[in-house]
Amino acid sequence: AQDARVPVDLSEWTLTSDASGRIARIPKGTEIPISGIVNASQDIVLAPGTRAIVISGQSPIGASFRENKCISYFSTFQTFSPSLPQNCPTPSDELATSYGAGYIRDPACIDYVNKLSRCQVMLSPPVGLSGTCQSFLVKYLNYTGCHDPHKNDADFLGNTWRIYLGRTSPMWRSTHELVKLLDVNGKTVDAFSY
Repeated sequence: AQDARVPVDLSEWTLTSDASGRIARIPKGTEIPISGIVNASQDIVLAPGTRAIVISGQSPIGASFRENKCISYFSTFQTFSPSLPQNCPTPSDELATSYGAGYIRDPACIDYVNKLSRCQVMLSPPVGLSGTCQSFLVKYLNYTGCHDPHKNDADFLGNTWRIYLGRTSPMWRSTHELVKLLDVNGKTVDAFSY
Protein backbone atom coordinates (compact mmCIF):
# COMPACT_ATOMS: atom_id res chain seq x y z
CA ALA A 1 0.00 0.00 0.00
CA GLN A 2 1.30 3.45 -0.90
CA ASP A 3 0.02 6.72 0.63
CA ALA A 4 -0.13 9.83 -1.56
CA ARG A 5 0.75 13.26 -0.15
CA VAL A 6 0.13 15.10 -3.45
CA PRO A 7 -2.00 13.92 -6.38
CA VAL A 8 -0.11 11.12 -8.12
CA ASP A 9 -1.12 9.83 -11.56
CA LEU A 10 -0.09 6.16 -11.68
CA SER A 11 -0.51 5.94 -15.49
CA GLU A 12 2.42 4.14 -17.10
CA TRP A 13 3.97 3.25 -13.73
CA THR A 14 5.27 -0.30 -13.39
CA LEU A 15 6.05 -2.87 -10.75
CA THR A 16 9.10 -5.02 -11.35
CA SER A 17 10.48 -8.15 -9.77
CA ASP A 18 14.20 -7.69 -9.24
CA ALA A 19 14.57 -11.46 -8.82
CA SER A 20 12.80 -12.61 -12.00
CA GLY A 21 12.74 -9.44 -14.10
CA ARG A 22 8.95 -9.67 -14.54
CA ILE A 23 7.23 -6.34 -15.18
CA ALA A 24 3.59 -5.36 -14.67
CA ARG A 25 2.13 -2.03 -15.77
CA ILE A 26 -0.35 -0.27 -13.47
CA PRO A 27 -3.67 -0.55 -15.34
CA LYS A 28 -6.42 2.00 -15.69
CA GLY A 29 -9.32 1.70 -13.27
CA THR A 30 -12.90 2.69 -12.59
CA GLU A 31 -13.30 5.16 -9.76
CA ILE A 32 -16.97 4.36 -9.19
CA PRO A 33 -18.04 1.02 -10.70
CA ILE A 34 -21.62 0.64 -11.90
CA SER A 35 -23.12 -2.83 -11.59
CA GLY A 36 -24.27 -4.66 -14.71
CA ILE A 37 -22.35 -2.69 -17.35
CA VAL A 38 -18.84 -2.56 -18.79
CA ASN A 39 -17.36 0.37 -16.90
CA ALA A 40 -15.28 3.04 -18.60
CA SER A 41 -11.69 3.08 -17.40
CA GLN A 42 -9.56 6.06 -16.51
CA ASP A 43 -6.09 6.81 -15.21
CA ILE A 44 -5.73 6.01 -11.53
CA VAL A 45 -4.85 9.19 -9.67
CA LEU A 46 -4.15 8.98 -5.98
CA ALA A 47 -5.38 12.15 -4.30
CA PRO A 48 -3.85 13.23 -1.00
CA GLY A 49 -5.10 10.93 1.75
CA THR A 50 -5.80 8.02 -0.58
CA ARG A 51 -3.78 4.84 -0.91
CA ALA A 52 -3.51 1.92 -3.27
CA ILE A 53 -3.55 -1.80 -2.59
CA VAL A 54 -1.99 -3.66 -5.50
CA ILE A 55 -3.11 -7.24 -6.10
CA SER A 56 -1.29 -9.39 -8.67
CA GLY A 57 -4.39 -11.35 -9.70
CA GLN A 58 -7.62 -10.51 -11.48
CA SER A 59 -10.36 -8.26 -10.14
CA PRO A 60 -13.49 -10.07 -8.95
CA ILE A 61 -15.55 -7.31 -10.62
CA GLY A 62 -13.43 -7.07 -13.77
CA ALA A 63 -11.62 -3.78 -13.07
CA SER A 64 -9.45 -1.92 -10.62
CA PHE A 65 -11.67 0.36 -8.53
CA ARG A 66 -11.85 2.83 -5.68
CA GLU A 67 -13.67 1.63 -2.59
CA ASN A 68 -16.91 3.37 -1.71
CA LYS A 69 -19.57 3.07 0.99
CA CYS A 70 -21.58 0.53 -1.06
CA ILE A 71 -18.76 -1.57 -2.60
CA SER A 72 -19.02 -4.38 -0.05
CA TYR A 73 -22.33 -5.51 -1.53
CA PHE A 74 -20.12 -7.12 -4.22
CA SER A 75 -18.61 -9.43 -1.59
CA THR A 76 -21.91 -11.34 -1.43
CA PHE A 77 -21.04 -12.98 -4.77
CA GLN A 78 -17.27 -12.53 -5.10
CA THR A 79 -14.30 -13.07 -2.82
CA PHE A 80 -11.94 -10.16 -2.20
CA SER A 81 -8.54 -10.42 -0.58
CA PRO A 82 -7.99 -8.44 1.50
CA SER A 83 -11.68 -8.37 2.38
CA LEU A 84 -13.72 -5.25 1.64
CA PRO A 85 -14.67 -2.95 4.53
CA GLN A 86 -18.23 -3.60 5.68
CA ASN A 87 -19.25 0.06 5.85
CA CYS A 88 -22.48 0.08 3.83
CA PRO A 89 -25.33 2.06 5.36
CA THR A 90 -27.16 -0.04 7.93
CA PRO A 91 -30.29 -1.78 6.62
CA SER A 92 -32.35 -0.06 9.34
CA ASP A 93 -31.13 3.39 8.20
CA GLU A 94 -31.97 2.46 4.60
CA LEU A 95 -35.43 1.31 5.71
CA ALA A 96 -36.13 4.61 7.47
CA THR A 97 -34.97 6.56 4.41
CA SER A 98 -36.22 4.49 1.47
CA TYR A 99 -39.19 2.32 2.49
CA GLY A 100 -41.66 5.10 1.86
CA ALA A 101 -44.41 6.65 3.92
CA GLY A 102 -45.75 4.51 6.70
CA TYR A 103 -42.78 2.20 7.29
CA ILE A 104 -43.36 2.65 11.02
CA ARG A 105 -46.68 0.82 10.55
CA ASP A 106 -44.85 -2.29 9.27
CA PRO A 107 -43.37 -3.77 12.48
CA ALA A 108 -42.64 -7.17 10.88
CA CYS A 109 -40.47 -5.43 8.28
CA ILE A 110 -38.69 -3.35 10.92
CA ASP A 111 -37.98 -6.45 13.04
CA TYR A 112 -36.68 -8.38 10.02
CA VAL A 113 -34.46 -5.55 8.77
CA ASN A 114 -33.01 -4.98 12.25
CA LYS A 115 -31.62 -8.55 12.13
CA LEU A 116 -29.81 -8.07 8.81
CA SER A 117 -26.08 -7.44 8.53
CA ARG A 118 -24.60 -4.53 6.64
CA CYS A 119 -23.83 -5.14 2.96
CA GLN A 120 -26.03 -8.25 2.76
CA VAL A 121 -27.73 -8.56 -0.64
CA MET A 122 -31.38 -9.56 -0.42
CA LEU A 123 -32.31 -11.81 -3.34
CA SER A 124 -35.48 -13.46 -2.08
CA PRO A 125 -37.10 -11.97 1.00
CA PRO A 126 -39.35 -14.07 3.23
CA VAL A 127 -42.86 -14.57 1.89
CA GLY A 128 -44.53 -13.49 5.14
CA LEU A 129 -43.40 -9.88 4.82
CA SER A 130 -45.60 -7.21 3.24
CA GLY A 131 -45.23 -6.57 -0.47
CA THR A 132 -43.89 -3.08 0.22
CA CYS A 133 -41.25 -4.51 2.57
CA GLN A 134 -40.25 -7.19 0.04
CA SER A 135 -39.95 -4.53 -2.67
CA PHE A 136 -37.79 -2.36 -0.41
CA LEU A 137 -35.47 -5.29 0.41
CA VAL A 138 -34.95 -6.27 -3.24
CA LYS A 139 -34.64 -2.70 -4.54
CA TYR A 140 -32.32 -1.15 -1.93
CA LEU A 141 -30.25 -3.89 -0.28
CA ASN A 142 -27.75 -4.39 -3.12
CA TYR A 143 -24.96 -2.38 -4.76
CA THR A 144 -27.13 -0.45 -7.24
CA GLY A 145 -29.83 0.21 -4.64
CA CYS A 146 -27.18 1.62 -2.33
CA HIS A 147 -25.13 3.44 -5.00
CA ASP A 148 -27.96 5.40 -6.61
CA PRO A 149 -29.22 7.24 -3.49
CA HIS A 150 -25.76 7.63 -1.89
CA LYS A 151 -23.44 8.44 -4.83
CA ASN A 152 -23.54 12.16 -4.01
CA ASP A 153 -22.95 11.74 -0.26
CA ALA A 154 -19.83 13.57 0.96
CA ASP A 155 -18.54 10.29 2.45
CA PHE A 156 -19.40 8.07 -0.53
CA LEU A 157 -15.86 7.57 -1.85
CA GLY A 158 -13.41 5.64 0.27
CA ASN A 159 -9.71 6.39 0.61
CA THR A 160 -8.43 3.17 -0.99
CA TRP A 161 -7.95 2.11 -4.61
CA ARG A 162 -7.81 -1.63 -5.36
CA ILE A 163 -5.43 -2.07 -8.28
CA TYR A 164 -5.45 -5.47 -9.98
CA LEU A 165 -2.54 -6.39 -12.26
CA GLY A 166 -4.59 -9.15 -13.93
CA ARG A 167 -1.91 -11.83 -13.69
CA THR A 168 -2.93 -15.46 -14.02
CA SER A 169 0.49 -16.82 -13.03
CA PRO A 170 2.69 -15.85 -10.08
CA MET A 171 4.44 -12.50 -10.48
CA TRP A 172 6.62 -12.60 -7.39
CA ARG A 173 8.80 -15.19 -5.75
CA SER A 174 7.48 -16.35 -2.38
CA THR A 175 10.82 -15.57 -0.70
CA HIS A 176 13.95 -13.57 -1.45
CA GLU A 177 12.19 -11.01 -3.63
CA LEU A 178 12.76 -7.30 -4.26
CA VAL A 179 9.76 -5.47 -5.74
CA LYS A 180 10.25 -2.00 -7.21
CA LEU A 181 7.64 0.60 -8.09
CA LEU A 182 8.86 2.64 -11.06
CA ASP A 183 7.35 5.91 -12.29
CA VAL A 184 6.65 6.82 -15.91
CA ASN A 185 10.34 7.72 -16.38
CA GLY A 186 11.58 4.42 -14.96
CA LYS A 187 12.75 6.04 -11.71
CA THR A 188 12.36 3.91 -8.56
CA VAL A 189 9.66 5.50 -6.38
CA ASP A 190 9.52 2.76 -3.76
CA ALA A 191 10.83 -0.74 -3.15
CA PHE A 192 10.34 -3.50 -0.65
CA SER A 193 11.97 -6.84 -0.12
CA TYR A 194 11.14 -10.03 1.70
